Amino acid sequence: MLKKFLGAFVTFEEPTASSGLSIEDILKEDISTNDTTFVPEPPPVIVTEPDKPFEQIYSEAGLVQVSYTVEKLLRVADGLKAMGPTMAAQALAAMDEADDSWSIPEVLADRDAKVNVLNQVLNGLQIRSTEAKTSRDEKASKADAILEEAKTTIAAQIAELQTTLVDITTQVATEKDSIEQEYLATLAKNEKETGRVRDEISRLLTVDRFVQQKG
Repeated sequence: MLKKFLGAFVTFEEPTASSGLSIEDILKEDISTNDTTFVPEPPPVIVTEPDKPFEQIYSEAGLVQVSYTVEKLLRVADGLKAMGPTMAAQALAAMDEADDSWSIPEVLADRDAKVNVLNQVLNGLQIRSTEAKTSRDEKASKADAILEEAKTTIAAQIAELQTTLVDITTQVATEKDSIEQEYLATLAKNEKETGRVRDEISRLLTVDRFVQQKG
């Protein structure tokens, strides 16, 4: 059935035994060969500076200046708003009929063209905001990396300093013990010598018992 149905649209060659391909295989190959992925075009973008006058934006975008702009119609409509929406619309329609130099469809076309340009400006602002966020994230990430590297380096330095402090503390303790031992040895020698000298003084003074001193 499948082969008969497809035969109404395409001519099939009977697959040979050597090819080893079925009709289903051929169809799959045909589909995969013609398969193209649709990639949408990026939206149109206008990049402009903040606070640039709209008329300058429209001019730089290449819009043709019309004799009766949408802004002018809005000013007229603003003056008619006290009449109410229905009567104001009727008044504008009457003005359109009475003046061949402009028409409401032309004003609406001017509006659409300007709105299209401003939407492109919005696209540009969105891209600029996205780029700013990406730049902010990259800079913040680099700053965080610097901080983490500093933490790691300082932690290693602190560990090294702590090890050095332990070594110095041990060395100082050993040195102080040696100093103390030296002091105690000196003190013992001095005390011994003090006793010997005092004994000698006492021995020498005993002579007074044997010798009369002339007064």
